[in-house]
Amino acid sequence: MKTIKWLDRNFEILLMVCALLVIVFVMGAQVVARKFLGASIEWSEELGRYLFVWMGFLSISYTLHADTIIRLEILDTILPASVLKFLRVLVQVFMLVMFTYLTCQSFSIVRSTNQRWSSIDISMNYVYGAIPFCFALTVLRLAQGLILTLKSKPDAKNAKAFAAKEEAEKSRMTEMGKDGEKKC
Repeated sequence: MKTIKWLDRNFEILLMVCALLVIVFVMGAQVVARKFLGASIEWSEELGRYLFVWMGFLSISYTLHADTIIRLEILDTILPASVLKFLRVLVQVFMLVMFTYLTCQSFSIVRSTNQRWSSIDISMNYVYGAIPFCFALTVLRLAQGLILTLKSKPDAKNAKAFAAKEEAEKSRMTEMGKDGEKKC
């Protein structure tokens, strides 16, 4: 059970770190081979590029799972908690539908291609496989987030914190305005 929880928290990170380590090792070997051996590893740059593509697609599901996706946080401070929860559910459902559609459509890309790597005879399906795999993982992460959002109670702490900060700022401005200069 601990392993499953750990994988749930760290699956994308684990894959991205492994890909980054392979990139560093292979590109380092390429540098050493060119500098000291006068030879080149023909497939190294292509492998690095394709692993970077995988990392990019993995980062989509990671940012959704870690809740670090870019959003307008000003709404957290001015809207009531129940409205925020409704908007969050609405956005998650929209993204869930969109990524489910993209996952289904991306399988046709993988099935229809018969391209090969330019440097070695490996199918490009391993590269294009990043699209349906990572989109399906994103759908899973969105479903997890949607379930957690629906189970949670609306939280008004952000709005209260914003109101307290605004009140403190108003009182500070009022004190500054009495004498026309700053008080320390």
